[in-house]
Amino acid sequence: MLNETSQTERDSSNQIEKTVIKALDTKDRNLIKSLFSKRALKYAADIDEGIDYMFQIYEGQFKKKYLITMPRIWSWMPVRKA
Repeated sequence: MLNETSQTERDSSNQIEKTVIKALDTKDRNLIKSLFSKRALKYAADIDEGIDYMFQIYEGQFKKKYLITMPRIWSWMPVRKA
């Protein structure tokens, strides 16, 4: 069982994961940038090129897939376009 801190970290991680996937699905550059602090964006001179690269290699929507591991986790797996 997760303690309160672990639960909060997991919830935060899940929210970031969902935001990135939504941004990839909609090609929303600003949504990806919203995940970074103003200071981080100031020092990331090539962030736009990195985001463009992510959009270029992204091949389709993600689906949640259950992985049987110890401990059991959910993982997002890319689904190739038909």
